[in-house]
Parts: sequence; structure tokens; C-alpha cells
Amino acid sequence: MRSTPLRWAIEPLRRYAAFSGRSSRSEFWWFWLLVTIVNTVMGEIDELAGSPVPSALATLAFVLPEVAVGARRLHDIGRSARWLLMPLAAVVLFVTAVVVPDTSYGILAESELFVYSTKVLSLLIVFATLFTMLGWFCKAGSVGHNDHGPDPLDPARHIVAVFS
Repeated sequence: MRSTPLRWAIEPLRRYAAFSGRSSRSEFWWFWLLVTIVNTVMGEIDELAGSPVPSALATLAFVLPEVAVGARRLHDIGRSARWLLMPLAAVVLFVTAVVVPDTSYGILAESELFVYSTKVLSLLIVFATLFTMLGWFCKAGSVGHNDHGPDPLDPARHIVAVFS
């Protein structure tokens, strides 16, 4: 059975909350394109309806498969799904640096350079983590079987699936 972009885009929905196994780059990126298109359409429907409910429902429906396909994509390159927490931690760091009042730094608050450099440094950490994740999602998967399962692009795997 030949894989097509539509099949790759739909596969994460079939494996809705499956965090085990591996996903190819094609499956990951075609699904993200599908999510982007659906969210754009839902945003337009929001504008027409005057309500954020349609896009909110679409966002909620896609959260679990987005995280699951991200976990499986990281598995494909031999990484743990725990790495998905890295950008979240960086964003929490940035929000904390921006929201915490400058006076809470104590004596260091007298130095505007310290306060601003803390905020800039936390923003740089956010960008560094996001670019790291982007690089990992673009990286070719490990060839053959790894700790997380068989290679999703292995032709022998598909032949076995047809005859089983």
C-alpha cells in the first residue's frame, strides 16, 4: 500500500493518543500542515460567527495527537518524549522573568542591566530550545529498529503488514 500525503496527515488521528512507537518526518510534517489548515479555516469561521468556539474546539481536538506525534517523532531519532517538556520549561522561565516585578531581585534590582539581561537571556533560551526542537523534528530518523520500535520507513515492515 503506497503512502500518500493525505495518509500521512491522517495517520496521527488514527493513532490519536499513541505515545509509543515512531513517526516519520513525512507523517509529522503533513499532520502539522493539516492542523495549520484546519486552524486557519476555523479562525475564519470564528470571524464569521463572531465566536471563538469553533477554533477552540479544533485546538482542543488536536492537542493530544499533536503531542503524541511529537513524542513518536522524537522516538524516531532515538530521543525520549520527555524532551517535549524543554520548550515548556523555557517559556515558563521567560514568563517568570517578564512577570516577576523588578523589585523582587533585591539589591540586584538596582542594576537595570541585570534586570534587562535576565529577560533577554530567558528569551534567548526560549529561542534556543525552539530551534533545537525544530532541528530534531527535521532530522532523519534512525535507520532500522531502535529502542522505541521498528523503522516507520522500513519497506519490509509494510510487506509484513499486508500479509498479516
